[in-house]
Amino acid sequence: MTSWLLCLALCCAPPVGAESAPAAKPMTIEIRADDDPTRVVVRFSLSEALAAKWNEKPIGEAQGRRLLTLRLLDESVSPAVEGPPLFGSYEVHNGVITFKPKFGLARGLGYRATAYLGVAESLGGANCVLSATEYRVPALKPRPATKVAFVAPHEEVVPANLLKFSVVFSQPMREGREIFERIHLFDAAGKEIHAPWRDIELWTHNGTMLALYIHPGRIKQGVNLREELGPVLRPDRAYTLVVDAATRDADGLPLGEEFRKTFKTGPELRKKIDVAAWKITAPAAGTRDQVLIEFDRALDWPAGNARIDDPAGEVVFGSGGYFATGLVSQYKYRPNVPWRSGTYRLVVDPKLTDRAGNTPHTVFDRDLDSRADDPSHGPIERTFTIP
Repeated sequence: MTSWLLCLALCCAPPVGAESAPAAKPMTIEIRADDDPTRVVVRFSLSEALAAKWNEKPIGEAQGRRLLTLRLLDESVSPAVEGPPLFGSYEVHNGVITFKPKFGLARGLGYRATAYLGVAESLGGANCVLSATEYRVPALKPRPATKVAFVAPHEEVVPANLLKFSVVFSQPMREGREIFERIHLFDAAGKEIHAPWRDIELWTHNGTMLALYIHPGRIKQGVNLREELGPVLRPDRAYTLVVDAATRDADGLPLGEEFRKTFKTGPELRKKIDVAAWKITAPAAGTRDQVLIEFDRALDWPAGNARIDDPAGEVVFGSGGYFATGLVSQYKYRPNVPWRSGTYRLVVDPKLTDRAGNTPHTVFDRDLDSRADDPSHGPIERTFTIP
């Protein structure tokens, strides 16, 4: 773990002319950063007298700023000029006031943390001298700007009750609810759709893909939010999804460019996935030709969500997967060894969904009291026979 630490002792001394007092505990101010140098914590160690008076008490942001601040330095002039205090949260614990900025610091810029004399006196502390410490966020080495790699689904036409988009970036992104203010949805007239997203962050572990859900309260029928605001998408319309260029990556840098994706909507899709309707084209025995399964709709088919068992019940190892192009939605699979005569089983996880969140066992708008809509069924199976 890399750590940056700058520390400066604060001078403490009894007031001029006062009687001698026990030696005060030195007070220090420091700025700490760990793996991510843009994320820091400012620590102000109090004297024993101040700690005894202040320790473990709640401290608000306005009150904390009277004791400790962190400010961006404008170094375009000499000497550098301090900006306004950064927003963040304060805590007092074990004789230490800590400040955590609300947002990450900017690469390559300098910051100054300052502890203040006047408030320390009002709290009954020693006659301390105002002091500060500075920190510079390491600049990044030049690299290509982060961009949106793609947004799924890829189909030109999606159900009007589409449940989610998957937004994939070329490099890890900065997590935070700010992302929902940077992704916009416009209708064909260029009017932005109000509050379309369910603002719960669902990132992959490496921070490169965001599952962006349309608010379910505007999809499900009979729900107050849909009644009040209407659906986010309507059938037979055109829309544009925009990821604006100010969206920041994990290093706090904006995207290289704005991303736009235009798509159209078809009818709403409120039916279970019909597994019996899947069309299976079986290959010939003794070959390694692909088995082809064609679907009646586009599906969310995550990797590892299906397998094929041979007539002996053993898993058929090979390569292939799900493909959706235009209106065609298929699963293709080529075995490592030739097919044998007999009956094979395609086994699919019951969590398989279509673009509207329907599964083979439930519709997204399911009746929570109906056993028929209970999602706790087992795997989905289809068989095919090779003569």
